[in-house]
Amino acid sequence: MLDLFVIRTTYVSNGNDLDASRTIESWLSAVSNMIDSTKVKGVIAIGSVDAFIKHGRHKSAAEYETHIGKKFETPLEAICCYNADSLSDMSAGTLITILNAHQYTLHDNAEYSEWEGDKLQNVLIAAFDKVLGTTTSAFVLKTLKSVYKLDERSIISEPALLEDVLGKFFKDSSNAILASILKNLKSEMAFHRQAI
Repeated sequence: MLDLFVIRTTYVSNGNDLDASRTIESWLSAVSNMIDSTKVKGVIAIGSVDAFIKHGRHKSAAEYETHIGKKFETPLEAICCYNADSLSDMSAGTLITILNAHQYTLHDNAEYSEWEGDKLQNVLIAAFDKVLGTTTSAFVLKTLKSVYKLDERSIISEPALLEDVLGKFFKDSSNAILASILKNLKSEMAFHRQAI
C-alpha cells in the first residue's frame, strides 16, 4: 500500500538565494519526522528549481542539484523536475553539472534514460555531426582530445571546460556547435508541460 503525504516547501523567499545545505537539512528533517510519525519505509521527494533558473541563478541550481543527487542515510529518493522552457538560458556546463548529479532521467512521454557510460560522448558526437558532418566531426573531436585533452572524462569532472575549449578552437563559430550540444542536453532532462 502506498501512503501519500504532501509537504510543500519553498526554495526561495523574499528574493534570497538558494542555500542548498539548508534546504537539504529541511528536507531531511521533514522526511525523518514523517518516517517517525507514519512508520513508512521510504520517501520520494519531488521538487523543481525552475524559479532559480528563470531568475538567472544557474550556479545556485547546479549546486543544489549536486547536493540533492547524493545518496542519503535517510530512505529518500529525490526527483528533480525541469521544464524545457526554463532551461533556455542555461550553459552547457551547468546542464552537464545537473545531469552528472542524477544517474537517471525521465522525459516527455515517460522516456527513461541513464546518464552514465558514454552518454555525454554520444550527445557531443551527435551535435558535432549535425553541425560539421560526420567526417569533419570525427577529425575535430580527435583534435580536441589530442590538443586540449577534451574528452568525456575531463568534461564530466570540469563541465565549464567544454565551452572554454570550443571558444578557443572555433572562436566566433563555436555558437552553432554549442547550440546543438545544448539542444541535445536539454532533450536529456526536460519535460514539456502540456496545457490541460
